[in-house]
Order: sequence, then structure tokens, then C-alpha cells
Amino acid sequence: MTNVICFGQDRKIELEIIGGKTYKNLFIRSRQLSKDPIKFVGETVNGTNWTFTIPDSIVKKTCNFDFKGQGQTETESFIGFISVIQGDTLIGNYINFENNELLIQLKVKYDHTAHEVNNQYVAALKKTVTIQQWDADYFSIDPIQNHYLRENMIDPTFGFKGYADVFSKIKENPNSLYYITRLATLTSLYKSKNDLSKLYYLFSNEMQHSFFGQMIYKNISTFEIANVSLTNCETKKEERIVTNPNKYTLLIFSISWCGPCHKKIPMLKRIYKEMNTALDMVYITIDDEKTLPQWNKLMRKENISWRSLLLNNKELKEEWNINAVPDYILISPDWKAQKVILNDENDINSLYSMIHNN
Repeated sequence: MTNVICFGQDRKIELEIIGGKTYKNLFIRSRQLSKDPIKFVGETVNGTNWTFTIPDSIVKKTCNFDFKGQGQTETESFIGFISVIQGDTLIGNYINFENNELLIQLKVKYDHTAHEVNNQYVAALKKTVTIQQWDADYFSIDPIQNHYLRENMIDPTFGFKGYADVFSKIKENPNSLYYITRLATLTSLYKSKNDLSKLYYLFSNEMQHSFFGQMIYKNISTFEIANVSLTNCETKKEERIVTNPNKYTLLIFSISWCGPCHKKIPMLKRIYKEMNTALDMVYITIDDEKTLPQWNKLMRKENISWRSLLLNNKELKEEWNINAVPDYILISPDWKAQKVILNDENDINSLYSMIHNN
């Protein structure tokens, strides 16, 4: 995680804590897609009134901000907010600026501290194991102080309740920063480009042309792509992503531990068998050096016939808008690229039609 100390730049967050809770250090983290969080150090004179200064260039690319505090020890605590809305006690962690908002002012009251534990049942071990544990300080807040926080409290699972629900919410709030950032992180949920396109065009013109709006647009439109070189996972040699420019090339983004990616392998083998005269296929794994041996083992076990390359370039990952796997980019012989969806028979037929018709 990157630590940043700021001196009087573009936007500010002011946090006032009441209720006797003080911190030696307080941080706010900018959470961006495909990147490690950036940590900003707060400034204070009394441990209860804090000011954070954040460059506008960071704000525009940030999905959300969250807080972490450090008391008299070196241990850092997560910070959460609680509020009663329409009779329900709701919890939220994330805030963000509206487009033209230069200052966020939050007044919170200390409520309690909890030790949180993330347990998960592991079938192979036939027992529940602790994956992660942490301390969290909770503060009561009137969420009307920040629109993004209020939306996060009311609808933390945006996108998971179904297409109709998302459609109606965006239609009612076409200028919502919360909805545009959430949709940009959840494009893989949608079964067709047509569905995603309809949601995109519900947003206001300002939201469509925002940083996150353009990320969504990349998923529904064609874009130019360079024939860059990546490292072959087996040979360790640099290779171009496209080796035969007379064919279409399908880039398949995956990772060794991704269960949904593994389930796609039979479908991908079928596509390779039926279309190899017109289509080259290339696995692009986002594994790191530590997990790369697991990836190579998977490739051998599944007897994969096409190449696999290692994507260890964060700038390329962002440029290609790879936020989740599995994901796919189809490159045509005229170097036009587009995201494609491969979930079912209709998607396969659509892929075949794009290649045959061109």
C-alpha cells in the first residue's frame, strides 16, 4: 500500500469525532480498480478533528474512500459508520465526492469497538477455519452528510438483486456517482453487452463521460489495441499477444485459483477445436511469480493447446479494463478490439457470427 502525505491540494475531507475517541494517526484510503489502495495521512491538532487533502486526479479514479485509525499502539483499526434509516440499523464503510464537490464534512460520534472474525468452511478439511480477523471502531453518523455513504448503507449489494432492480435505480438516479462506480466494478455480472449498454445509456451525459463511465463504455464498444509483448508462462520468453494478424485473436483472462475460470475450460476447448482456422486463442493469466507454478500445472493437467502469457503490467491491466476474471477481449485483423461475453450457447454463436461475418 502506498502512503501519501499531502500538502494543500485539490479536495478536502474534514472529520470531527465526538465521544471521547482519539487517534494517534488517522488514514483515508483511495480504493481504485486494478491498483493497490493509496493511503493518505490525516492532519490534526487534537486527535479528534482531522483534515485530509486529496489530489483531484486521484478522486476521479477512486471507487471509494475508507478510513483506518491507529491508537496509542501500532495496531490499525478499520472504521465503520452506523445509522438508523427507516427503522433499520445500517452499516457503511465508504464515502466519495460528488463530481463538483470540493469538501466533505463529516461529524461522527463514537459508538463501540468490535473484534471482527471472517470464518470460512473448508470442505477439503471438513472444518471451519479463520481466514481473517481485525478490530473495527464504529461511529454513529447522519448519512445525509455524504450521498455516497448513504447509498452504500441502503444498498451495499447493488447489482446483485437482478437487472430490473438496477435498471429502475439508475433510471431514477441518472447522475449517481455511487451507481456508475458500482456498475463499473460489476460489468461481469451482466449476461449480454446489450443489457450493459442499456444501463450505461440511462446515465446522464456527465456520468457517461466520467472516468468510470468510460470504463463501462470500453466493455460495450470497440477500441484500438497495440500488439504488446508479454512473458510466455512456460518458456519465460517475451511474445506478442497476436502472432497471426490474419486471424482473429481471443485473449482469455484468468488466474490459477479462479473456480469459475476453470469451469470455462471445456467450452474454450470446444471453441478452439471448431474455430482454430479463423481464431487464435491466448490465455492471459494475472497470477504473480509465486502462484505461476500452479497456473502452469493447471495448463498441463488440462492439456491446453493454446499459449499462455503472464500479465504482470498494471498499466496494461487498467488500459484493457480487466477488473475481474474470467474476461475476454476479441482482436480483429484490423486491430479493433472489443470485450466479449462467453457464458452460454448464445454467446458462442454470437462470437462465431462476428468472426464469420467479417
